[in-house]
Amino acid sequence: VNDLTEKTINIDGENCYLRSLNISCNRFTTLPDAFLMKNLLFLDVSNNPIEHIQTKFFHSIPVLRFFHCENCLLSDPSFLLPPEPGKHTTAFMENLQIANNQFSDTSSIKEVLGGMRKLKTLTVYDNKGIEVNELEQLYHWISKTLTCLIEIDGEKVNTKLDTGKNLFSDTIERTIGNINVQDTSSCSCVHGNPCAVKYNVSFL
Repeated sequence: VNDLTEKTINIDGENCYLRSLNISCNRFTTLPDAFLMKNLLFLDVSNNPIEHIQTKFFHSIPVLRFFHCENCLLSDPSFLLPPEPGKHTTAFMENLQIANNQFSDTSSIKEVLGGMRKLKTLTVYDNKGIEVNELEQLYHWISKTLTCLIEIDGEKVNTKLDTGKNLFSDTIERTIGNINVQDTSSCSCVHGNPCAVKYNVSFL
């Protein structure tokens, strides 16, 4: 465990081309309103005592594809909703990990996930307020709604299976693999090699 908090980290610079940031296992209780990282693709804030994230947080990271916030204290997933109609800042999310939090309302989770039609990997297990039967129903809703989904809670999803067939085994195997991003719109080789542009990450 490290000692970084929302008050001891500052990331600025309009031309920040940071693509990946891991600040897991620290002491964040929330996240700064703006990270000013418009090119960030991967963000891991897992294992922090985070209780609340403001919706506008995602305004400054519009191309985010991977967001991991497992093992936190979050109870309301509405921070993943668009702050304004048409402002779907999380619509292109491909990997979302929100397992082991305090979420209890599956309807609010459905509302959030319903706008993430490009989602491929998802974790939602071990949320303290969700009963086993509610989780099973959520699994089936997800399998029918998110047609791009490949994996949920470590299990491969086959959306072509009959709805009456059990899609998920009782034993969940968690697999951690390398993350490969194929996104030519944010490739570091375009737009005059933006990786060469200076950005500033400071710890106060």
